[in-house]
Amino acid sequence: MLAKSKISWQGSRREVREINDPGAIDCKMSAWSQWTPCDPCTNMTHRSRGIEVFGQFKGSRCIYPIGDRKTCKPTTKCQMDPPPVCKSSQWRCESGICINKNLRCNGDYDCGEPDTSDEDECEVTRAPCGKTAVFESDIANQAGYGINILGSGPRMNPFNNRFYNGQCSRIRDPTTLEYNRLPWNVGVLNYERKTFMRVKGRVELATYRMRQRGLEVSSTFLDDVDALPLTYEKGQYFAFLEDYGTHFTKNGKSGGEYELVYIMNEDVLKLKKVTATTVKKCFELGFTGQVQFSKVVSGEGQLKPTDDCNSLTDSPTDDRNTKGAIDKVLISVKGGSPASAVAMKSQLTKDGILDYNQYVEWAKTISALPALIHSDPEPIYNAIPLDFPDAQPRRDNLKRALDDYVAEYSVCKCQPCQNGGTVIQIDGECKCMCPPGTEGVACQIIEMELVKAKSFEQLGNWGCWSSWSLCSGGRRRRTRTCNTQGVAGGICKGDKTREDYC
Repeated sequence: MLAKSKISWQGSRREVREINDPGAIDCKMSAWSQWTPCDPCTNMTHRSRGIEVFGQFKGSRCIYPIGDRKTCKPTTKCQMDPPPVCKSSQWRCESGICINKNLRCNGDYDCGEPDTSDEDECEVTRAPCGKTAVFESDIANQAGYGINILGSGPRMNPFNNRFYNGQCSRIRDPTTLEYNRLPWNVGVLNYERKTFMRVKGRVELATYRMRQRGLEVSSTFLDDVDALPLTYEKGQYFAFLEDYGTHFTKNGKSGGEYELVYIMNEDVLKLKKVTATTVKKCFELGFTGQVQFSKVVSGEGQLKPTDDCNSLTDSPTDDRNTKGAIDKVLISVKGGSPASAVAMKSQLTKDGILDYNQYVEWAKTISALPALIHSDPEPIYNAIPLDFPDAQPRRDNLKRALDDYVAEYSVCKCQPCQNGGTVIQIDGECKCMCPPGTEGVACQIIEMELVKAKSFEQLGNWGCWSSWSLCSGGRRRRTRTCNTQGVAGGICKGDKTREDYC
């Protein structure tokens, strides 16, 4: 179907809308909960609310806070946790934590910054690494960094990766040729030089693996855990997850990664008789070799597409005989310097084929600016030490908060897209990812040449799961319904009921 446009004036702003656009849907928040009892240790009270409907189809986004707080006057006194009892072989830091006596006066701040009391009043310093020059590893310092399973980036690391436990475990960085000292939390760190050249490719710089037991968390993390109420309050626990992530990286790979998604014109491919083998060959660039991040050790590559690839990358035109087969290239780059990433993106946007020289320039910057390109996640509540006061109720509350957090930002609160579009939720707004040949806020516009040639599957969108039923016979049950509003004949794929043990 073809769409016409109409122009509406809103004050001095002109808004262009398609006539068959779905009506705008504005964000809708639930009512606030009651204020919690006044916390006598912080003199604060909290309340929270939820998202009922996300903004969609050019409606207002859900950018409002989930939690709220204000000062209050407590009616009870603050009960502080007693300091831990140190063993005879331990020394008490100014902050109250206990460390082994042999960690005093070794040049390391083993009490955990900003507490430096273990290095005060030292007449002699016994450095674990002696006079050997060792440096901190940026990759090791980032080990265990929090990740958010919904995609947003947390701001804090729960672990104290400047704690060495008096050991001098070293590894040589092949890029700088300097020795890096491994923190206690990192059990294994391997530097690698692997290059993969594909439409989705990566440069692996290093891998790390956290210790299985005895991880040292930061004092800031423990303070924030201690501030969590023993009675579940959604807003406070959500804020904790957004600070530290829903999970931490138990094992990870650092380096750089790029991903290219090519949207092809099937009609042009058939007209020019381009085979799948040719497409694959062109997209892989024909690069072989090794990149050492400071220079290219060996390699060969095509600086420009070969003649066979020109049929894919010709400039856009209305003439099918000269029109390129690539309609659009979607590009994602992680790691490396922003300037080199922008240059690589610009070349891809212009020519549609990854350029060898641009790739090498980007790869050389990865050692200085690596990104986390793969991780094995571990729930953040497992970072809370079991011997921490009231650890178990806080762990249980974080488990509940994790389930609530995923449900809060689910696309079940979105309306379905038309013509096989996929609904996603980004920054408080539902958007439709449209299949090739469709466009519009709901994928409702179909290119004229495809109207008769292709039929699009109409998919609904699953609504949110109901609450679990009461436990009966050791099992509980919940259901969901298929939302087909605005999508005639739409269906939902998947189960509408789910059972679990209880």
